Amino acid sequence: MKTTIFSALAAGVLLLGGASASAIPYAHDYEVFSIEQSLVEYLSKDGRATYSGSFNILDQGFDPECMEIFKVELKFRFKDDSSSDGKEKVTITLDSSPLVSSLELTSGGWTTVARTYTSGTILDLLSDGILNYTVTAEKGDFKLKEAKLYVKAKRTCVPDNGTTLVLLGTGLVTLVGLQRRFAA
Repeated sequence: MKTTIFSALAAGVLLLGGASASAIPYAHDYEVFSIEQSLVEYLSKDGRATYSGSFNILDQGFDPECMEIFKVELKFRFKDDSSSDGKEKVTITLDSSPLVSSLELTSGGWTTVARTYTSGTILDLLSDGILNYTVTAEKGDFKLKEAKLYVKAKRTCVPDNGTTLVLLGTGLVTLVGLQRRFAA
């Protein structure tokens, strides 16, 4: 009876060691990181033409080593201060990659730029947890009122190599010990 129990235990330990040795990542539920920046930045082609900011999700617990981003939502809101001074145009860049170029703002009202990404450059830019943005007044004057980032990331877990070696070693030592004990 002891032999059967020890053999089953050794086989179980070997199976666990083998499973962790494969080191296939597996995903848990996703985590959400959200940054909302309420701003009142006045931008003008003739005055302060550029505003630069940054989204940093590392502070919220994002770990680029074991998390993979699968969805990013960006939102920028602008307010034109007057409907009588002509068309305003804005350009937004993310880590030197253009998001929008020469976007015409609603005269005298609100304009929202919202984008959702599930693959591509934006996810790659944010993979380190930091996304820098620059808003440039191409024409006219307006206010940047809000910048938002919403990220969904899944945690990919890879078993620890030390645990793998301990499980495999324990299983092998147990099997060798059982074989020697019952061979005599």
